[in-house]
Amino acid sequence: MKDDFLIGDEDRALLIEDIAAFIFASLDGHRSTTKVAQLVAQEYGVDEGTALADVVEFLGDLADQGIIEW
Repeated sequence: MKDDFLIGDEDRALLIEDIAAFIFASLDGHRSTTKVAQLVAQEYGVDEGTALADVVEFLGDLADQGIIEW
């Protein structure tokens, strides 16, 4: 679990692992969604369109849960 994230509080926690953990770790408040997708594409050897769709879906899920503002 070295590269995984456990976020939340006593009442609610979310384990973020694998590619989701990579995306979460890439969020620095300055990188665009497109730049994060480029990093995902490079790291996992997928095309940028697929990576962008995954990043957008993941960020939307986090926003829906109130974890991030996006």
